[in-house]
Amino acid sequence: MINRKVSHLLLAPLLLVCEQAALADETEIELPSLSIEEDFQETLSGTEEQGYRAGSASAGVLGKLPLKDTPYSVNVTSSSLMKNIQAQSVSEALKYNPTVNSGYGGNTIGGGGAFQIRGFISENNESFIDGVRVYSRAPLEDKERIEVLNGSSSFLYGFANPAGIVNYTLKRPTAQPLASLTTGVYGGRQAYVHGDFGGPIDSENTFGYRLNVVKVSNGETAVNKQHHGRYLLSGALDWNISPDTRWSFDYSRFQADIDHGDDTFAVRNTVTSIPHAPDASKNYVPSYSVNRDGYRRYGMAFDSRLNDIFSIRSKLIYNRINTYRHRAENGIISNDGDYTMSRNYYESMKFNRAGNIFLDANIDTGLIAHVFTLGFSGEDTNTKYAYPYANKNITFPGINNLYHQDPYPVDVPDDTRGHAKRNTEKLRMTSTTLADRITFNEQWSAIIGISHITIVDRNKSYSNYLKTGTFTRRPKNDKERTTPSLALTYKPLSNLSLYASYIESLQKGDTAPSNAANADEVLSPYMSRQVEAGIKSTWGEMDLNVAAFRIKKRNAYTDLVTNIFKMDGQEIHNGLEVVATGKLTRNLTMTGGFTLMKAYIDKATDHALKDKTPQGVPEKIARLYSEYAVDQLPGLTLTGGLSYTGKIYVDSLNKLSIPSVFTGDIGARYKMSVAGKGITYRLTVSNLWDHDYWTTSGGSLSLGSPRNVALSATLDL
Repeated sequence: MINRKVSHLLLAPLLLVCEQAALADETEIELPSLSIEEDFQETLSGTEEQGYRAGSASAGVLGKLPLKDTPYSVNVTSSSLMKNIQAQSVSEALKYNPTVNSGYGGNTIGGGGAFQIRGFISENNESFIDGVRVYSRAPLEDKERIEVLNGSSSFLYGFANPAGIVNYTLKRPTAQPLASLTTGVYGGRQAYVHGDFGGPIDSENTFGYRLNVVKVSNGETAVNKQHHGRYLLSGALDWNISPDTRWSFDYSRFQADIDHGDDTFAVRNTVTSIPHAPDASKNYVPSYSVNRDGYRRYGMAFDSRLNDIFSIRSKLIYNRINTYRHRAENGIISNDGDYTMSRNYYESMKFNRAGNIFLDANIDTGLIAHVFTLGFSGEDTNTKYAYPYANKNITFPGINNLYHQDPYPVDVPDDTRGHAKRNTEKLRMTSTTLADRITFNEQWSAIIGISHITIVDRNKSYSNYLKTGTFTRRPKNDKERTTPSLALTYKPLSNLSLYASYIESLQKGDTAPSNAANADEVLSPYMSRQVEAGIKSTWGEMDLNVAAFRIKKRNAYTDLVTNIFKMDGQEIHNGLEVVATGKLTRNLTMTGGFTLMKAYIDKATDHALKDKTPQGVPEKIARLYSEYAVDQLPGLTLTGGLSYTGKIYVDSLNKLSIPSVFTGDIGARYKMSVAGKGITYRLTVSNLWDHDYWTTSGGSLSLGSPRNVALSATLDL
């Protein structure tokens, strides 16, 4: 639970609401954009007409900033692009971001929600919604955009993975009535319908709403006998108390079910060469392998310009996340594709309370302008497991083969499911930040900040509970640190920015994977450090961004001999990112680029790790997506994409690797008008050559998605 002082800080804006509401009765209220955002209002919002270019993005404690003035590498995927490529998962939405690589295939739990950013893993349970951590997978239909901030970002978000931040921005109420209905098939027999509605509620435009409703049928996907059903109910309400004050609310309920799915394979130490990937359209798990994920989220935000100097921003969320697994776990034991199967059975609940409050002050000192920000962020998370089950892990007899499958044995009956009531982890993290955005003149600006971060992490192990009836308290993982951040920006031209930045981050310890001998153990917190330099430029209607970086962090890996997940040495990642987005010509839109890295282990006590590439890290990534509007047939747009991922080592000693993979997609979009209503038809063929390939985040393998055909139609009412 967030402490009493924090609660007072978070509730303080409510007192201001009462005062503003009294004044609201005496004045005429309209529905404008908040004036506290007007300084940063950008005309580019990521529409297809704008070449999917975004003009601004969230920067955590600093609020919303123009991308050209942000001294960090940020890439934005808009809802328009997500809709046009018919993405149904986050991994699909980010598939053309050249700085991101999905560590899991699209057919795994969460739809491929774990990513490598700059070679580090960012799990879907470390994502953010509107700048607040949520610890759950995220549906796309109620999101306006996905913002990926690459690299260490503790200064901006309080406590962050050195990989970076995946921040989802919720769709907000619109000033004009909005209604659209989309229906289609994601592939196979997986039909869906999505309604998006919004607009003002009252004639004075004081209140606005947004409602997104989604239902995806439990029909078969492109993988044989696999089903991905889900639903979403998401609503948002804005109360525009005055032109300078807004109080916002949101609620969402989400549930996703994967039946007969999750094609993941652990790699046992008897394997000396990774077998080639089998047919990805086939199913490699028994029919009783099921996975359930869901959450209920409640959110509130308050923003107000108090006067010409001071502004206040605050958010508060509560998230209840449920996870259930009756899950097959395959383990490859030979170079010829032989594998064994066991069954893992558990249920967990996670209760997450988080909030922040920021006070901004615009103060000029002579010719130098300052925006000071004093901020506090806090979160409290409690994880509970229904553990242990009567039979948590069952190893089935016999050996199967990737290329010559035999029928699976029947499931073991009489397993008790129980309830998620045993506390396994209690985590509290707080961050207090002081930042100063300094503008010296039109060419030079800087950001200076300092954060004090505290992590209190308590863990329990129930591994011997069946024998002893007791649990074990694991060592405390507590740490606090004061970390600095510096950034300098120089704009020699209005369309060109040069920047350099330095950030230190305190990171929560990594969690051992489920197939490790110490599964679910949380390691000690550690520090990461990043130096970055970059160029941001605009040429015509194209944005070109280049960033070079160097990141250091503790190295965590699974020992192939002991199968224990532990830390040893440090990872050093040196890299270069190039990203371009926009319209090359009136008809041709392109987005993509590449990432080149040199990642290695240093200062390890185990000398066999020295200079090895960290497991699961792709050192070469290239992505390209393009659209061409056909003049000869107005309304028709041809689409296509290419993706390349270089060789990836599966193990820490670099003895096992999966080869590079190159895939392509094609599609088309056609717009027309019927009875004054706009209709858009979309066709997407992904993995055009039906290439079978492995993906990995290290230690285990997942199959990439097979060739898939998606169709949809959107009616704007």
